[in-house]
Amino acid sequence: MPEVGKFCSKYTESLRRKSQTFLHVLLLIVLRDFLVIFDFIGGWIFALFLRM
Repeated sequence: MPEVGKFCSKYTESLRRKSQTFLHVLLLIVLRDFLVIFDFIGGWIFALFLRM
């Protein structure tokens, strides 16, 4: 019975680590997309500002 508990704890640990890295990757992707959008909007506003 203790073997099962050890296996479960190891499995949950690896799962937690995987979910953490997944969240980090997701956050990086979202941040990158946000930066691209922000850059696009910033360039647009800058172009409009130059036209005025």
